[in-house]
Amino acid sequence: DQPGALPLLQHTLTELFRARSGDMITITDYEAVGGIHGSLARRAETIYQDLDPPDCELAKQLFLLLVAVEDEGRPSRRRVRVSSLEHLEAQHIAGAFAGQRFLVYDRDPATRTPTLEVAHEALFTHWPRLARWIANLKQDLVLRRRLAELIDEWEASDRDNAYLLTPARLAQHQEWSARAELTLTEAEINYLQISNTWNEDRAAAQ
Repeated sequence: DQPGALPLLQHTLTELFRARSGDMITITDYEAVGGIHGSLARRAETIYQDLDPPDCELAKQLFLLLVAVEDEGRPSRRRVRVSSLEHLEAQHIAGAFAGQRFLVYDRDPATRTPTLEVAHEALFTHWPRLARWIANLKQDLVLRRRLAELIDEWEASDRDNAYLLTPARLAQHQEWSARAELTLTEAEINYLQISNTWNEDRAAAQ
């Protein structure tokens, strides 16, 4: 009864097949790969450890772009447009994790634009490295989720200026984006820049 349980089971069966000691898959084989959640974490960590040092930081930023943290601290999947990740130049990293089905390419139901998201939410809690990243930047990730919600409302209104940030809220988000250890998407950068220009134009008119 858990979301994503079947893909998680599929991953574990694949790992069991790779690790089998003979023609039969045994309980010993299952325990050796770490069980359902352990096999997921081990494979993700293996892919990460195989990356070059500069790519490790890109992988961190990529996964943190794909998580949304609720106010109470619970992490969940965040679907992101592939086009908004181009400035990160992490396509090869996304491909490495997607090749092992940790990340999934899809299309937005409304716009049909290509998207990327995490395949297994269990990664957020059972891959120790990712869990640490999320825990260390929890408040920043909460603010990013709130900013993403504002952007969604703005785009749903056909980019009505009424949905841009007021001077006080813009200052808060600019201060946050300057200090946060997070790479913003192009959509987030664009929204902040347009809000800033709109506020400057209003101030000049007044």
